[in-house]
Amino acid sequence: ALDEQINIRYPTNTRLWEAETGGTVASQVTLAHMFYMLFVKFDYGWNMQVCLLAGVGQACLWMVPPRPLPHDGIDSTVFRL
Repeated sequence: ALDEQINIRYPTNTRLWEAETGGTVASQVTLAHMFYMLFVKFDYGWNMQVCLLAGVGQACLWMVPPRPLPHDGIDSTVFRL
C-alpha cells in the first residue's frame, strides 16, 4: 500500500495521542492568552477569569479516575493514564 511505500507511522497508542493533542491545545490557548495580555490589552479581570477557569479545569482533571489497561497477562489491576 501507499503508506508502506512512504513509511508513514500511525499512532498505535490512542491514549498517548489524546494526551499529546490535549497538551497541544492547552499550550496554544495559553500562548494566545499571553499574546493578548502582553501585546493587545492587559485586562486584569479577564486574566483572573482565564486563570480561574484553568484552575477549575485542572482540579476537575485530578478528580477523573484513571482508566484500567486491558488485561495483558500481568495484572489486571494496573492503572495507567
